[in-house]
Amino acid sequence: HPPLGGDGLVHDDIGREELILAIPAGHALARLPRVPVAALHGVPFLIGPRSLGPRLHDDIMLFFHRAGVAPRIVQEVGGMTNLIGLAAAGLGLGLVIRSLEVIQRPGIVYRPLADAEPPSLPIALAWREGALPVIGARFLEIARLAR
Repeated sequence: HPPLGGDGLVHDDIGREELILAIPAGHALARLPRVPVAALHGVPFLIGPRSLGPRLHDDIMLFFHRAGVAPRIVQEVGGMTNLIGLAAAGLGLGLVIRSLEVIQRPGIVYRPLADAEPPSLPIALAWREGALPVIGARFLEIARLAR
């Protein structure tokens, strides 16, 4: 995920992935088809530690700040799949990338936000400068067409 720095890497941004809420199935917000941002004020919230993803962490916190919402962070979680497991156990809710919605397990539901565009996660392909093999170049070409 960009920004990528140094080490002789070249990258091409290929898109962004929307963040959605992973909510314990028994939580009142799980009954809503879309969750208003204001409804997240004070709720137990799970988030990745800033040390693992400073840009995403800051984007999420800025998003809440601009909306006048202060979720109650109950735990920092390394990895969005771990966040889903903790949400399913009822520890809180959190934002995950939409593609993780395929993880269907008891105790979890996924909902988009209703009234605001949530932060998104940029996605890029990266390779060492001058070292892109033919198959990699073809993959990059296909990814660019899919944008």
